[in-house]
Amino acid sequence: MAKRLAVQVTQPLLGQPPVLSDTVIYEAEGEPQYAWRVPSSNTGGWSVNTTNRQLARAFYNSVYSASLNTPIGWTGNHAGCVAGTTSSDFKNSVLARINYFRAMAGVPANITLDSTYSAKAQQAALMMSANNTLSHEPPSSWNCYTADGRAAAESSNISLGHNGWDAVGGQMRDNGSNNTAVGHRRWLLLPQTQRMGAGDVPASGSFSPANAVWVFDGNTFAARPSTHT
Repeated sequence: MAKRLAVQVTQPLLGQPPVLSDTVIYEAEGEPQYAWRVPSSNTGGWSVNTTNRQLARAFYNSVYSASLNTPIGWTGNHAGCVAGTTSSDFKNSVLARINYFRAMAGVPANITLDSTYSAKAQQAALMMSANNTLSHEPPSSWNCYTADGRAAAESSNISLGHNGWDAVGGQMRDNGSNNTAVGHRRWLLLPQTQRMGAGDVPASGSFSPANAVWVFDGNTFAARPSTHT
């Protein structure tokens, strides 16, 4: 079967948000646990008084800006359909950006990255990049198709044309006539969520950068934790 021709997109694209299947069997989970403190890894656990402009500005400068320009360190390649991985610093930068937005929204900002989710999300990101197309249900005819990548596509926010923390920002903005319900933003900010996964691929030749953030961790219907405004 002939390979699909890849043409790099000229601007970031955001498809529709993932849809939570009502047939998914969820793992048993207890009450979400979180602590309001800044961990040594500086990737979450924050609570912010957003009514204080000075504190909000300092939080932006120390956390939001800290993600910028972190090298991706991708170990994969498009030619061999190798999903690879990204550097731990890059993953932490993506995680910090997610938890930054959650803290600013007043929901528990203690998301951690699940290694299994991230490995599958990495395959999904490669698939989106290798085909320069977004789909939550990619067919097996796609370049670099894997079953794990398909599973991640079904359970993730997916972006094309940018990656990493920049893609997270795009999912929070949730532009497009197909995103009037801001589903990507809702999944990133769901108070019950405790674990996510992140996969990222850089631009290469005719291939666009891509991102997948796994957002379904089995806590969707768990008890809602306390939030603040």
